[in-house]
Amino acid sequence: MPRPAPKSEEAVAKLNELWRSARRYYDEGDWRVRQVAKLGNQLLKSHAASGWHILAGVYALTGDVRSAIESADKALRLSADPAIIIGKATALSNLGYFSEAGRILREALSVDLLPFSKIGEKTIATGTILALDEALKGAGNMQTAVRDPLRKATAIAASILRENNVTDEDIGSWLDVAGQIMRESRFFFIDYPILFVTTEEDFPQVDLSFIVDVDPEQGAELNLALVERCVHAEVIPPECFSFGFRSNPELNERIAA
Repeated sequence: MPRPAPKSEEAVAKLNELWRSARRYYDEGDWRVRQVAKLGNQLLKSHAASGWHILAGVYALTGDVRSAIESADKALRLSADPAIIIGKATALSNLGYFSEAGRILREALSVDLLPFSKIGEKTIATGTILALDEALKGAGNMQTAVRDPLRKATAIAASILRENNVTDEDIGSWLDVAGQIMRESRFFFIDYPILFVTTEEDFPQVDLSFIVDVDPEQGAELNLALVERCVHAEVIPPECFSFGFRSNPELNERIAA
């Protein structure tokens, strides 16, 4: 008797579980990765779009950028499911391709995407602040998955960026420099970036901080390398915007103990 095809929900749940614990690239031989890849390959027979979507995530977890993009594109040719679009953008931002991830989300972003889980955090992670603000304004009082604190922070940040003629495309290109360091170090950012905004003391500021699995000393070294690389690439954001890495709070707690 043939075995029934796995449900896509099961495969998505296992893939998401891997992403939640991801700190650095997984080895492709890791049994957990192989288990999810097996589910993805089985799904190709019953629901090809879901299968390719799962495999795209698996390849992203191992740092195989080319295969991740190819698999995501195969899924998108079979289905226009917003979850697949968001999945491709999320995988690219996790791999440090922020400008491309932001472009994908800006093209798809509408009030219809706002109810998707963590859509606000996933969009901010690509540096797409202005487009998210516009979508939220268009949603009015419609219920979305964007938490109220993030909605308010996004509105303030967008206002500051507009006043300084900073675009989402600008931010994405700046973040790409940080993405180069991420790929070279083979690490992902943990959870979602921290969006900090302030208008105090007549010095409006927007800051995006990416938490990575390093201790404070290593975090400082990464930020120094980021500054040096930005200078070399002539990436000079205005004073109202900053970005960088933060050390893993869990490691800080262990050191303090």
